[in-house]
Amino acid sequence: MTTEQTPPPVARPDWASQHRFAAGVAAVLAGMAVGALGDWISGVRLEIFQGMATFTPAWMGDVFVVNFVVGLVVAAIFGRHAKWLAIVPPVLLRSISYLYLYFTMPHPDFFLNLHLFYWGPTLILAVECANLGAILGEVRKGVYRRKPYNPADLSPRPDAPHS
Repeated sequence: MTTEQTPPPVARPDWASQHRFAAGVAAVLAGMAVGALGDWISGVRLEIFQGMATFTPAWMGDVFVVNFVVGLVVAAIFGRHAKWLAIVPPVLLRSISYLYLYFTMPHPDFFLNLHLFYWGPTLILAVECANLGAILGEVRKGVYRRKPYNPADLSPRPDAPHS
């Protein structure tokens, strides 16, 4: 006779990990919404390269300020380890925007206007600014706080020699 063994129970995530996953998804979606709103308000297409005329104050604001705010939003929603999650919204948003322009742009000169060697460093700048915003957002949220400040901890030990 063979006895069948029952398989071990499947480990299901507890409520905290489900909440953390939901917070991560919400943070990424909110970051993408803020980034798309910033792109729309500034009227800049980061993916289109037009020579030196590309680098306007609106372009710089879209690359640096908008993505910094994206990082702050991700950190405000997600909390600890948001610096890693803040990478996702700019990468997804820039990739979607690049593909949208690739399939809808009427110009036949694709590689002049949507140059990958230009898009890559622009993507890296956007990701790094979002990462910096997330780090500062974590600091604002108090993620790196050790313990509350207590002046009594700074008093000398009772057995310490007096000078």
